Amino acid sequence: MSPWHTRVRWLRTGATTAIAILATSSCAMGPEEFGPQVTSSSTPLDNPMSQFRSDLAPYGSWIDLPDVGWVWRPDPNVVGTDFVPYSTGGRWVSSDWGWTFESDWDWGWAPFHYGRWFVTPSAGWVWWPDSEWAPAWVDWRWGDGFIGWQPLAPPGISIGVGVG
Repeated sequence: MSPWHTRVRWLRTGATTAIAILATSSCAMGPEEFGPQVTSSSTPLDNPMSQFRSDLAPYGSWIDLPDVGWVWRPDPNVVGTDFVPYSTGGRWVSSDWGWTFESDWDWGWAPFHYGRWFVTPSAGWVWWPDSEWAPAWVDWRWGDGFIGWQPLAPPGISIGVGVG
């Protein structure tokens, strides 16, 4: 299996079903309809968002990455060695805000709705905190009977995932 298969998840549907899902779920929006994207810088340790630090500390570790700042890495003993954001430990549900990731973990309210996920060669999946809420920080794609998503990295950072 190619590396991107572990980071991009697809749902196989018939063309009619895909159109119906997109039409009823409001996923067929243009980029301007997703609202403003995160533009803030990395979170320093003394930032008011330090609540994320104390709430997530028991479930992973905080790492100060060069050119990125403080990020959180979930502990593989908590999330599993095959962890993929928005795929592991939860499910997608339709909500008033569109498709929303509903986490099975008590701490999932933070990393799946605030901030962004990306992959680093040394640490694997890490979460970059931010104060803006979203039902999920993912990029949706659809076509040829498939619907898929990929976590959105922080501005200026590529997660190195290609589709196709």
